Amino acid sequence: MPTTEITKAEIVEFALQKFLLNGIQSTTIHEITSTSGISSKTVYKLIGNKSELLRLSLQLHYSRFFDYLVQLGTESKDALETLLKLIHHVLEMEFGINQRFYQDLNKYYPDLQDEIIKSGANELSFFTDVIDRGIREDLFLPEIQSELIWISLQRLYSGLTRDSIYDTKYSEDTLLNNTVIVFIRGMCTSKGLALMAKYEQFTKSIT
Repeated sequence: MPTTEITKAEIVEFALQKFLLNGIQSTTIHEITSTSGISSKTVYKLIGNKSELLRLSLQLHYSRFFDYLVQLGTESKDALETLLKLIHHVLEMEFGINQRFYQDLNKYYPDLQDEIIKSGANELSFFTDVIDRGIREDLFLPEIQSELIWISLQRLYSGLTRDSIYDTKYSEDTLLNNTVIVFIRGMCTSKGLALMAKYEQFTKSIT
C-alpha cells in the first residue's frame, strides 16, 4: 500500500500488533516504519511521537477488550460465569499471552494504562451490573456493595500484575486461586459456592 493511502487508523493498528508481538520498550518508530512501508515522516505527521502512538494503540486494544465484555455478558448463563470468564481472560492475557507487552506496560506505563482503562465509560457500570445481577440471582451476598467489590478486584489485579514479589515465587495458577478466587468465594452465597465447582475450568490453569 502506498504511503499516501495509509490512514492514521492503519498506522495505529500496525503499531499495536508490533507492540503486542515484541513488547513496548523494544518497539521503536524506526522498526514500525522499516517493516511496514510507512515512512517515519508519515507517522510523525499523522500521529506524533511514540508516546502518542502507544496511547492510541492502547485505546484500540482496550476498546476491543470492552467489546469482549459486552459479548461475554450476552453469552454467559449467570453473573458468576461472567465474572469468572472475565477474570480468566484478563489474567490469561497478562500471564499467558504477549508477556513482554504487559510486563512493559505494567512496569513503565502503569499510569497510562490506568488512565485508558478508566476512560472506558461503560467499564464501571458493566462490572457493577454483573455483581448486582449476581445478587439478584442469589449467587452473591445481598449486603455487598457492587462498586466497592469492583474497586477491590481492581486492587487485587494491580497487585498481581505489578508487584515484583509475584515475578518468580508463585505460579500463575497459585496466584489466581489464592487471591482472586478466594475473594470471589467470600462474596458468594451457598448457591454461588455450589456453582463455583461447575465453573472449575475458570479457576484452574490460566495458560
